[in-house]
Amino acid sequence: MSVRTGKYLVLLLGGLAGAYIIVRAFGLSITCDEGWSANGFPQQSLFTFVTPEFIAGLNAHLLNSWLINLSVTLFGRHDWAARLPALCGGVMYIFFACRFALTTTSSWRTPALAALLLGNPYLLDFLSLARGYSLGLCFMMVGLTLILNKGIAKYIWAPVWLSVSALSNLSFIYPYLASLAVVWSLLLFGNKRVGVYDTAKRMLPSICSLAALTVVYMKAMRIAVLHNEHWWGSSAGFVDGTMQSLVRVSLYERSIPLWVYNSIAQVLIYGLVAVVLLVVVTRHRIKSDIAPLDNLKRMLLLFFIVWGGIVTEHTLFGTPYIIERGALFLYPVIVIIFSLFAEYCGQMPFISRMANAFVLLLTLLCMANTAYNVNFDHTATWSVDSCAREFTEAIMLENDMNNFTNEMVTLSTNVVNWHAIEYYLTYKMMMYVKAAIHTSGVADTDYMIIQGAEARKLTDQGVATIVTTCKHSDAVLVRRIR
Repeated sequence: MSVRTGKYLVLLLGGLAGAYIIVRAFGLSITCDEGWSANGFPQQSLFTFVTPEFIAGLNAHLLNSWLINLSVTLFGRHDWAARLPALCGGVMYIFFACRFALTTTSSWRTPALAALLLGNPYLLDFLSLARGYSLGLCFMMVGLTLILNKGIAKYIWAPVWLSVSALSNLSFIYPYLASLAVVWSLLLFGNKRVGVYDTAKRMLPSICSLAALTVVYMKAMRIAVLHNEHWWGSSAGFVDGTMQSLVRVSLYERSIPLWVYNSIAQVLIYGLVAVVLLVVVTRHRIKSDIAPLDNLKRMLLLFFIVWGGIVTEHTLFGTPYIIERGALFLYPVIVIIFSLFAEYCGQMPFISRMANAFVLLLTLLCMANTAYNVNFDHTATWSVDSCAREFTEAIMLENDMNNFTNEMVTLSTNVVNWHAIEYYLTYKMMMYVKAAIHTSGVADTDYMIIQGAEARKLTDQGVATIVTTCKHSDAVLVRRIR
């Protein structure tokens, strides 16, 4: 494949991914965690949103929350305004992912790596949702680009960018700490002719980033321990817990037997171990440019440090293994490793054919999975509350023009829908609606968001009527007949 053709294909993939996330940012109903982020501000103004009250536990997504408040202050209460920081991060991630593919691979592997970095429907979900994952992925991609740079003056800044990703979302603390280890090992062992003073000076940016993150997250970690926030995760281990959940959500939570997810996770892990073994065996025999081998070694080191760090944390502190969106940062790292290995194997015909076949198969499967799961109305994680905007607009339509006395209207919903419903009641200034969480049974409220079976039962009894039904979940908005 010619260089020009590869560039055009990468440009096409980037354009399609960018258009997709932009349309979703403007069209999707606000989800549960987005509503939590957008409503969690101590006060709304240009500068006073940077307050200690924001540093509250592991779910804060600090940089994203601060930018949401700034965006809403500047542009008003709109879904797109709340999502604007994440959308900007998503567009930048697409740009840097395409740039990474163009600068680290050649031939057909360039568009293949771009397709892999963008061909995950679960990852694409978070490139436009008002959470910190989009910004985290963006800054991580910048950091990974710098880690693979041969110039010392550039790769010493990789941990700084990855520290910003950790500030966007605390789950990115793992690749950040791994980047510290990679960069410091390069500085300490990569060039022995450099003196102690010069080495310390080159470590200064990463040391400053570590100090800054420690100060910022010190209170968050204390709050997390106090409130026992280390509950979300898995106890099944890195492969059966972390990797299996990443495979499951990457396939968009489809109803597939569990053994299939486990098998794919094990194939990926065995593949990564095989890459390490083949690099050890062949690194003295290969005559190609040293850059592919050097890049591959740095990425392998980063991945296995992350793996070891997660296992060590669980062993020492009993914290669960990260899962699902918490492990989303692993996806780009893994596909980059396989692509770089195929690039490295260029002069070894037999191994090269196997590596190329594996990367090509992985690319085709990822693109097919993305094409199958493309949608403009729900997300994999929060499909249950995909109609929060539709439900609140239906209540507004029935009450705004007729409720001249501002008589209170009551609404009950479950925990999953609560934050999204609360967001719309606040942003649409529906002060006449008093909402409450109802965990079981049927509440005695004017409106209820309940399951389809319960809704049909109430309508059959003649005590309620269906207002609207969500197309993508079993949620139904009903109005009680008084």
